[in-house]
Amino acid sequence: MLSDEETLEHVRLKLKAANFRVAKGDWSRLFEKFDADGSGQIDFVEFHQAVRKVLRVPQTSLSDKEVGMFFRYLDEDCSGTVTIDEMLGYIKRGKVVDVAAEQAKKDRKMAIVHRNLYVG
Repeated sequence: MLSDEETLEHVRLKLKAANFRVAKGDWSRLFEKFDADGSGQIDFVEFHQAVRKVLRVPQTSLSDKEVGMFFRYLDEDCSGTVTIDEMLGYIKRGKVVDVAAEQAKKDRKMAIVHRNLYVG
């Protein structure tokens, strides 16, 4: 069984592959097809239909549960909709990284290395 992070990455890669097959990697053009009502945002119904009908990803490849999990993850502000920026940010780059947290983690590691070098 995959972890949540592994599942998200699995879905991301499946959608990227489907996009290259359908829209030659043009996410902006594809988002316009996803956005059935022209609001600039897509809700879960639009996203789900786009995954199944526009990208032609069958349920045997991605389950409805995986599609739903992915949508909830993309919906960073919990608005019930996803903007193109929210979608592209994750699909293009993968895991969302908190830069400040990553830098703090590196700083802690360097402090340990320095302490170990000078304590001996």
